[in-house]
This record gives sequence, C-alpha cells and structure tokens, in this order.
Amino acid sequence: MKKFLAFIALPALLLAATQYFEPVQIKFDNRLYSLAGSAKPVPNLFTQEYLLPGEKLDSFSYMLSLNTLKFDATPEQAVEQKINDLKELKAKGLKVAYKKGSLANEIYLDITIFSNLNGVPTAEHSIYRYTKQGGNLVLFTIQRRAYKKEGIQRFATNFTIESQDFSKKALATPFPQIINR
Repeated sequence: MKKFLAFIALPALLLAATQYFEPVQIKFDNRLYSLAGSAKPVPNLFTQEYLLPGEKLDSFSYMLSLNTLKFDATPEQAVEQKINDLKELKAKGLKVAYKKGSLANEIYLDITIFSNLNGVPTAEHSIYRYTKQGGNLVLFTIQRRAYKKEGIQRFATNFTIESQDFSKKALATPFPQIINR
C-alpha cells in the first residue's frame, strides 16, 4: 500500500493533457485554472494539473492539481505517508515545515518547502487536501511557487502575511467533485 500512497503524495511529471475525469477547469481566488497536464503513473492513479493561461508546468507561480486513487486507502493513511515523505526531505537537508488540520470530511497539510528543483532554487507553499469520493482517495492540491534568489527573497519577506491569506483562500475553495469519464 505504501507504494500507491507515495504516488498520490508526490507530484507527477506531466507532459500532455489527457482528460481522465471532470472538472476540466477549477476556480481559485476568482481566477479560472484550466487543465494543462495529466498522468496515469500506475493503473489506479489519475493526476490532472491546472494552470492559469500563460503559465508552464515547469515554472508556474500557482498550480492546482487533482489526484484520484482507486485503492482502499484512507485520507489519514495518505496524510501520514506524506508526512513521512516530508520528514525524509528534511533529513536530507531541505527546509521543510508543515502543519496538519481537518475540515468537514477532509484532512489537510499546509506545507512549505525550500529546495532546488533542477538546479533552480525554489520556494513552495502548498495546501494538500485529502478526502474520499465515490470510494476513491482524492487529493486536491493548491500550490504557489517562487524561483531563483530574487523570487525567493520576495516570497520569504512577505511570507507571514501572504501565507495566511493563501492558506485561508485555499481551504475555503470548494473541493472539486470528481466525475469519472
């Protein structure tokens, strides 16, 4: 089971957009995000990622993603697996912080990571929201990123105020209803 949970807990490398399920667009913070990439890394896991117009999967400022796993796992198990993954990143020297919380019918992680993606310094703030829908484990992720020294300095300088606002909006966004195609 850990193998499957690790897939839903880690972002997938997405190259093209194949629509595996609805929705094809998601609204966050009064902006409409459209399907930009998708993957099916294992038979029962489907991932779709959504960006604003003009954004790219390898250099976005904001991204939303939905992962659905047809597997007998609970949101609690997925969250614990993600926490273990974060502890491993921290043990490797990355700056990682997270807090766990819950909303009606879901569990979330509020995560901040300072890392090096493909040789580029990166700061990332993500809200991972886990729930069950139709017997499937579903992960709804809302992320914001900053790249390179200048972007990370702005990200860090304004982090306290902006992170509270981002987290509040991300947790207030309705959890998308997955409709299988």
